[in-house]
Amino acid sequence: MERLDFTPHHFPFSTVATKSANSTNDVNNVDISDVFYRNTLICSIGLPLVFLLSLALLVVQRKAPVVALQLPPKPPSKWLLAFRITILALFITTLIKQIVDSPISKYVFYTIWNFTTQIAFLVFSILHSLVHLCSSKSIPSNHDPNHDGIYRRFLNVLFDVTFATAFVVVLVFWGIVYKPATTHLDWTTAIVHLANLVLYVIEFALNDHVTQLTSLPFAILWPTVYCSLTWVGYFTYLDGWWPYDAMDLAKPHAPFVWFGIILAHVIYFGLTLLLSHSKRRVYSKHEKPAGVP
Repeated sequence: MERLDFTPHHFPFSTVATKSANSTNDVNNVDISDVFYRNTLICSIGLPLVFLLSLALLVVQRKAPVVALQLPPKPPSKWLLAFRITILALFITTLIKQIVDSPISKYVFYTIWNFTTQIAFLVFSILHSLVHLCSSKSIPSNHDPNHDGIYRRFLNVLFDVTFATAFVVVLVFWGIVYKPATTHLDWTTAIVHLANLVLYVIEFALNDHVTQLTSLPFAILWPTVYCSLTWVGYFTYLDGWWPYDAMDLAKPHAPFVWFGIILAHVIYFGLTLLLSHSKRRVYSKHEKPAGVP
């Protein structure tokens, strides 16, 4: 029995349908390319403008009275030091497990950028506390207030940026990235996307840091640098892959996601300013007037 040939050339309507499908695919490819190049143009203009705005804010605020806005330093607390050491051990364990279990570099993800910076804050804060605890019985004249002020300012910037970013990470992950059917959740995911924020709120309640308005440029620069490096990475080391699907410039809404996330950092930075205002009020109510034992 002769084998029937069912290739499309035996069916004119199939040929027309195939050509029509190919034409549709070509049109879709052209549309995607147009969207990609349009969004690329928007981001190539917008990101440098945001970067320049941040630098301008730094220049304007460089002489702001930062120390006057801070709470008076608290005496070295062994309880706070123990809390930080415990959290640091948990965070380092979490980070190592995340890196070991991942088939790709975790540092392509913004979450790990912020989580690592939180670890850096804890490390420097622990060192700062240890120095003060060890020198608490030393002669006051050996203490350099200028050096301590610079170190405090450095810690404050680290905390301000990572505190606001932690809110954004929680919002974006649970509101946009998380998909119950496809997202794998384990204890490390819960820590880097939620528990770290809870622990940071406790840290904020216990320490003597309050958010400084002068840290705002750094809070804006942080996501801007990430977006810029990810954009470069798409064409180089990421081989045409976006760490977050919502960042794909081939999607019409991508610029809204990019600049919306930067705006979210500003909004949550404002929230931390409000929390700091409340913290100052609580502190002032419990602060003893001068001369009162």
